[in-house]
Amino acid sequence: MRAGAAPPPPAQDTGDSELAVKVKAAMVGDMSMTTAGTDVAVVAGNVVLVGVVNDKAKEDKIIAHARSVEGVKSVKSFIVVQR
Repeated sequence: MRAGAAPPPPAQDTGDSELAVKVKAAMVGDMSMTTAGTDVAVVAGNVVLVGVVNDKAKEDKIIAHARSVEGVKSVKSFIVVQR
């Protein structure tokens, strides 16, 4: 790198993007539930779930699907159960 040149931009972590796709695919693959209204973010292998569901069982299933994906380090849920 030349003196005074700006450093290159940091590389995007494609591992997190791939994990997010795998978590979403695990949820979509479960035909007994819909995932509309549930967002998935992954940071350094840690999954964050945000959304609204209509019962606790659906929240539990979404969390279980996220945890089942290889490479996921942790799952934090901000899913709200509305009745």
